[in-house]
Amino acid sequence: MTPTDTLPCRTTSERKVIESFRIRNFRGIDDFGCAPAGESGVVVGDNGKGKTSVIEALALCLGDRTPIWRGGELVRRGKEGAVVECEFE
Repeated sequence: MTPTDTLPCRTTSERKVIESFRIRNFRGIDDFGCAPAGESGVVVGDNGKGKTSVIEALALCLGDRTPIWRGGELVRRGKEGAVVECEFE
Protein backbone atom coordinates (compact mmCIF):
# COMPACT_ATOMS: atom_id res chain seq x y z
CA MET A 1 0.00 0.00 0.00
CA THR A 2 1.31 3.43 -0.91
CA PRO A 3 -0.07 6.84 0.08
CA THR A 4 -1.63 7.20 -3.40
CA ASP A 5 -3.60 3.92 -3.31
CA THR A 6 -7.35 4.38 -3.65
CA LEU A 7 -9.28 3.54 -0.52
CA PRO A 8 -13.08 3.05 -0.50
CA CYS A 9 -13.96 5.90 1.85
CA ARG A 10 -17.11 8.01 1.72
CA THR A 11 -16.20 11.69 1.76
CA THR A 12 -17.90 14.95 0.77
CA SER A 13 -17.24 18.59 1.47
CA GLU A 14 -20.10 18.70 4.00
CA ARG A 15 -19.45 18.28 7.71
CA LYS A 16 -19.49 14.68 8.93
CA VAL A 17 -19.57 13.24 12.44
CA ILE A 18 -17.85 9.89 12.91
CA GLU A 19 -20.14 7.31 14.48
CA SER A 20 -17.54 4.53 14.62
CA PHE A 21 -13.96 3.98 13.54
CA ARG A 22 -11.97 0.72 13.17
CA ILE A 23 -8.37 -0.08 12.13
CA ARG A 24 -6.98 -3.57 11.48
CA ASN A 25 -3.38 -4.42 10.56
CA PHE A 26 -2.48 -0.77 9.94
CA ARG A 27 1.15 0.08 10.74
CA GLY A 28 1.78 -1.21 14.28
CA ILE A 29 -1.91 -1.61 15.18
CA ASP A 30 -3.39 -5.11 15.23
CA ASP A 31 -7.03 -4.14 15.93
CA PHE A 32 -8.42 -0.86 17.26
CA GLY A 33 -11.93 0.50 17.29
CA CYS A 34 -13.83 3.32 18.90
CA ALA A 35 -17.17 5.09 18.85
CA PRO A 36 -16.45 8.75 19.58
CA ALA A 37 -19.00 10.64 21.65
CA GLY A 38 -19.89 14.11 20.46
CA GLU A 39 -18.08 16.20 17.91
CA SER A 40 -14.56 16.21 19.31
CA GLY A 41 -12.15 13.68 20.68
CA VAL A 42 -8.77 13.17 22.25
CA VAL A 43 -6.21 10.45 21.53
CA VAL A 44 -4.17 9.70 24.66
CA GLY A 45 -1.49 7.08 25.31
CA ASP A 46 2.11 6.37 26.18
CA ASN A 47 4.92 6.99 23.70
CA GLY A 48 5.12 4.46 20.87
CA LYS A 49 1.63 3.03 21.41
CA GLY A 50 0.06 4.05 18.06
CA LYS A 51 -1.50 7.49 18.55
CA THR A 52 0.05 8.80 15.33
CA SER A 53 -1.07 5.69 13.43
CA VAL A 54 -4.65 6.29 14.60
CA ILE A 55 -4.52 9.88 13.31
CA GLU A 56 -2.96 8.73 10.00
CA ALA A 57 -5.68 6.10 9.51
CA LEU A 58 -8.38 8.65 10.29
CA ALA A 59 -6.89 11.07 7.73
CA LEU A 60 -6.93 8.30 5.10
CA CYS A 61 -10.54 7.46 5.87
CA LEU A 62 -11.50 11.10 5.48
CA GLY A 63 -10.00 11.15 1.99
CA ASP A 64 -6.61 12.70 2.73
CA ARG A 65 -3.19 11.22 2.24
CA THR A 66 -1.62 10.13 5.46
CA PRO A 67 -0.02 13.35 6.73
CA ILE A 68 3.00 11.84 8.45
CA TRP A 69 3.80 8.88 6.15
CA ARG A 70 7.58 8.78 5.66
CA GLY A 71 7.93 5.87 3.25
CA GLY A 72 7.44 3.04 5.75
CA GLU A 73 4.94 0.26 5.38
CA LEU A 74 1.31 1.08 6.08
CA VAL A 75 0.32 -2.60 6.37
CA ARG A 76 1.30 -4.28 9.65
CA ARG A 77 4.39 -6.45 9.22
CA GLY A 78 3.51 -10.04 8.34
CA LYS A 79 -0.07 -9.23 7.24
CA GLU A 80 -1.54 -9.28 3.71
CA GLY A 81 -3.53 -6.04 3.94
CA ALA A 82 -4.92 -3.36 6.20
CA VAL A 83 -8.46 -2.16 6.88
CA VAL A 84 -9.51 1.35 7.87
CA GLU A 85 -13.27 1.86 8.32
CA CYS A 86 -15.32 4.89 9.30
CA GLU A 87 -19.10 5.07 9.74
CA PHE A 88 -20.65 8.52 9.66
CA GLU A 89 -23.92 9.78 11.17
